[in-house]
Amino acid sequence: MAEIEVTEIRDGWKDVEEEILKTIDDTAAALGKPFPDEGLVLRVTREGEYLGGIVCEVLQGWLYIKYLGIESAARGTGIGGELMRRAERWAAEKGLVGTYVDTFDFQAPDFYTKLGYRELGRLPTTKGHAARIFYSKPFVEE
Repeated sequence: MAEIEVTEIRDGWKDVEEEILKTIDDTAAALGKPFPDEGLVLRVTREGEYLGGIVCEVLQGWLYIKYLGIESAARGTGIGGELMRRAERWAAEKGLVGTYVDTFDFQAPDFYTKLGYRELGRLPTTKGHAARIFYSKPFVEE
């Protein structure tokens, strides 16, 4: 058997990422736990001007809030909360069990707790790097 070769990819890494994701997807499907290719993307504009948006993925019965971004001039206007409510409503209508999200301590932890999200855990602040906080909001308590 030939020795393995490990290569650092600096350019074109998106292609390798796709290979890895396919391997993960194929393994999950073989185990009877396929990852559906389903999600929700919402974009907010006013008079054609981009204000923000949200990108979500369905993963194992949950809606993962992958990205939520609001332009600085539009923050504090309720757009973020509206996007989260729409995502939650969409997930509930799909029969998902809840939503989850992660953020850094310098971003929006208070925003998520005000929306009813509970902290699941965190990667701590170390060597001056921000803590990463994980939140969930189940639709029904078990």
